[in-house]
This record gives sequence, structure tokens and C-alpha cells, in this order.
Amino acid sequence: MITRFPAPWRIVELPTGFAVEDATGKQIGVFYGRAPCSAGHTGIMTIDEARQMAIDFAKLPELLKRDENAENAGDEIDVRQR
Repeated sequence: MITRFPAPWRIVELPTGFAVEDATGKQIGVFYGRAPCSAGHTGIMTIDEARQMAIDFAKLPELLKRDENAENAGDEIDVRQR
């Protein structure tokens, strides 16, 4: 898989949220949050929700690689069965 955003991706804490950067330091995602007491009724994520979104986003290269490997393994099985 060729990607424009090389892994590993890392999470960087910001004053009001979290950023995700690729291996070169390029910022590829930002997730903002507020304190739970001020975020709930505004429709804005809490800081904990923003952190979890950043964690999940940063896992994408690993998950896509697993999915690609599973598809390739499935292709090999199909070829052998024919």
C-alpha cells in the first residue's frame, strides 16, 4: 500500500484537543474538545472524546495494513482451492 502519510502516526496534545501527525511530522488530523461541564449541551466533544477520536484515528494505518493482509491471505486460499 502506498501512502502519502507514512506510519507510524503519533498523537500530540494541544491546549484544546489533540493532533495526529504522520512519521514526517505533518499534521493530518485535529480533534478539539472542551471540559465536560461546558461541552455537554453545546454538541462539542469533551476532551476525553477528542482524545479517543485521536487514538482511533492514529490506529488507521495499522488497521488498514491488517485488512490488506487479510485480503491477500484470502486471495491465496481462493487460488489454491481452484
